[in-house]
Amino acid sequence: MKQSNSNVYQLFIGFTNKGLYYVKSDRREFNEYRFYNGEWIENWPEDISFIFDGEPEGDFLMGGLHWRLVSERVRQVFIQNKIPGVQFLPVKVIHNQTGKELGPYYVLNILQSAVGQNRTSIQNLDFFRRITDVFISERLKRQLEQEHASSGASFQRVPLLIFGIKE
Repeated sequence: MKQSNSNVYQLFIGFTNKGLYYVKSDRREFNEYRFYNGEWIENWPEDISFIFDGEPEGDFLMGGLHWRLVSERVRQVFIQNKIPGVQFLPVKVIHNQTGKELGPYYVLNILQSAVGQNRTSIQNLDFFRRITDVFISERLKRQLEQEHASSGASFQRVPLLIFGIKE
């Protein structure tokens, strides 16, 4: 049985001076606001692509305002740790200067939301969102760091009070 998490962290992607940075994309008219309705996405367009520049490749990339991209290493950590409530949608990531396809990379569709959750529920979630913000448990954060699958991400501990819960 999974142990509850004592700390929750907000996940920030791409707020560093290093690594790849987003240049442009072909989103195939996909409505990215669908990432916030908590529903499984069917009929995903297979040819959505993002152009990035810079070096080196990161595990977490932002492909515009609502597009959180993760590497195969991140996906494997989620699979190995049986993290529920996340859909990994494949995308192409192409280096602007070389034209080389990087990756594989996936867009995150985060199905679990903190809205309406109590303290116990939130402390038992490993990965969830509140509107557009993304949160991660201390346990999952440690796993990503141990597997060297956290480049491009930063984590800030947040009080449970932001979810309306007294600590």
